[in-house]
Amino acid sequence: NLESGDFQFTDLIIEQTVKGEGIPGGSLSGTEKANIKANTNTQRLTIDSLSLDVLGIVLGGHLKVEQFIDGPQFSVSLKSTEFNPVETADQLDITLEGADSEAFAGTSFSLEANGDTKTQLMTVKSLALESPDLQLSSHFDVKQFIDNPQFTGEIKTNAFNPKALMTQLGVEAPVTADEKALTSASVEIGVKGDMKSVHLKPFKATLDESTLSGQVSIIDLAKQALRFDLTLDQLNADRYLPPTSEVTETTETAPVAATPEASDAIELPVE
Repeated sequence: NLESGDFQFTDLIIEQTVKGEGIPGGSLSGTEKANIKANTNTQRLTIDSLSLDVLGIVLGGHLKVEQFIDGPQFSVSLKSTEFNPVETADQLDITLEGADSEAFAGTSFSLEANGDTKTQLMTVKSLALESPDLQLSSHFDVKQFIDNPQFTGEIKTNAFNPKALMTQLGVEAPVTADEKALTSASVEIGVKGDMKSVHLKPFKATLDESTLSGQVSIIDLAKQALRFDLTLDQLNADRYLPPTSEVTETTETAPVAATPEASDAIELPVE
């Protein structure tokens, strides 16, 4: 309706292919499906039933935009269907040799964010990657996200089993004296940075009964200049050593025969 400024696209389908030398395999294809409603008078745009299909990963959700002409203010919510990152890596010509593909089946991704292009403030309420055994979650606030991004936020994982994860990734897990060693870990870090430096503070990582805490900073991303101040509360190193087989060796000492030179001479009385 041109008079009211209403526009509507139903069951819109866009198929595209991107080609280039830097793209694995030389090309990358994707399909977008959506229902779009827009009004030029209210400057409101809504994209519902959004579906993005790339590399077998299907992202579904919605996008809403206010003031899309004068200064877009947006909110977006996306969630993927379950996918297998090992198979996705194969499509990108990335070989995870020895990785257990079945162990990562059922991985999913989700994003919730809103922002304002005028103030250049964006809030990532939730950014999460979940696999059957490892869950990674985060949230961020971003300033000047167009001109010069500056971000603060938090990243954390669930308690996971690093020894099992190494095996799933095709990495040989070390054999330890204590079978329960390397079976429980978690990470929780605060993040602050920009395009030049990143600061991880506070930094907290646990492994079994040990906790490593403090701060880590990459003070110059271009030069990879690293600075850290970390404290380890306790560590039982014996748990992580290779197991030792206890062999008890018994040595029997044979009696030494007496020799004339070694014994004292005894004189018997002669009558």
